[in-house]
This record gives sequence, structure tokens and C-alpha cells, in this order.
Amino acid sequence: MKVVDLGTRAITDFGSAEPVGVLNGLEPMPGGRSFVVTDNPGGRLIAVAPDGGQTLLATPGPGAADHEIAADKKLVVIPMTRTGEVIGYAIE
Repeated sequence: MKVVDLGTRAITDFGSAEPVGVLNGLEPMPGGRSFVVTDNPGGRLIAVAPDGGQTLLATPGPGAADHEIAADKKLVVIPMTRTGEVIGYAIE
């Protein structure tokens, strides 16, 4: 994951240069600086912190993509591209 400074156009790593996965969704975590990402082929929902730390939140399965966070409901909704399903997970 990368950060772009719009003023200077400098590009830096978000926490770590280590790969997170094949990302197909990125949303800021409610109330914090971490991001929630979906790893499409890996089928994982991951929280990525500014220090590069990763927390596995769920394993919905391959095809997890383009998730949406409903912060007021404390819910992550994930369309599953391989099965046509939509899965929801509670978040804190």
C-alpha cells in the first residue's frame, strides 16, 4: 500500500513495503488510521495499520471484492464475485 502526498507528490509506503495481497477493496477503518482491505484471490479481509501491522479480520473465501463499511451498523459487507453472494461481518 502506498501514500501519496498531494502537495509534494512524494510516494511512500503505508507502514511497510511488504505485500498485503492482491487487493480489490480499500476502506478506512472507522475511527482510526488503519485501513480494511480485501485480498481477492486469497479470500481474506485484513486490517492494515500505519506501522505495517496486519490483522486478519475474516476469511470469506476467494472472490472477496469491493467491500463496503457501514460504520453506523459496525458492519463490513463483501460481494463475493465467484459465487454471487454478499457476506456481512461485524467489526468493532
